[in-house]
Amino acid sequence: MRSHRCLIVLDDVQTIFSSQKLAGNYQPRYENYGTFFKQIAESCHNSCLILIVGKNQEKLQH
Repeated sequence: MRSHRCLIVLDDVQTIFSSQKLAGNYQPRYENYGTFFKQIAESCHNSCLILIVGKNQEKLQH
């Protein structure tokens, strides 16, 4: 991502989170997404990340 500009689109992202819990609580096989999101947020790059979430996902607020 540092050497090339990327567009990353994650659809139905709400499915990786544990239901009825706030953001940062991932379902058992999706824990690595937390590391991924942290690396995207903290690294210097010119890429874009688009998260597509289904309706009524109020619990995903940070």
